Amino acid sequence: MIPRARRILLALLVLLSLAVYADVFGNRFTNWDDEHLIVKNTMIRSLDPLRLLRSFHLSYPPLTVFTHCLDYFFWGLNPVGYHVTDLLLYALIVAAFYLLAGRIAGDARAAFAAAALFAVHPLHVESVAWLSSRKDGVAMLCYLAAFLG
Repeated sequence: MIPRARRILLALLVLLSLAVYADVFGNRFTNWDDEHLIVKNTMIRSLDPLRLLRSFHLSYPPLTVFTHCLDYFFWGLNPVGYHVTDLLLYALIVAAFYLLAGRIAGDARAAFAAAALFAVHPLHVESVAWLSSRKDGVAMLCYLAAFLG
C-alpha cells in the first residue's frame, strides 16, 4: 500500500499531466499517419482477435493497434476519445515514472520533483498530442512497468 502522502503527490502529478496537455481535446486527426492508421484503417473497427492478427501486416505494434480498436469501439471516429486515451496513458506513464523514481531515489520529494519535470517536459508533446505516436506511450508504459514489476 502506498502511504497517504505519496498518494497525494501521485494525484498531483496525474492532475499536472492532465492540465499540461488539456489542449489536445481540440485536436483533430492529422492528415499524416492518423488517416492511414486510424481513419481509413478498417481493421481497427472490430475487436475480433483473428481480424486483429491479420491487421499486423501493416505494421506490428499489437498493443497500439488494440488500443485503437478499443478507441474505435467506444468513440467511433471521434478524435476526442482517442485524445482522452492518449492523455490517460500519459498520466499512467507519469505515475509509473514517479513510483520508479521513488524506488531509485528513496525519497518521495525527489521522486516528485523528477516526475514533475518529466510530466511537463516538451519532448513528450508528440507522444501525447499526435495519435499515431501512441506506440511511444504504450512502449514507455510497458518499459516502466517492467522495472516496477
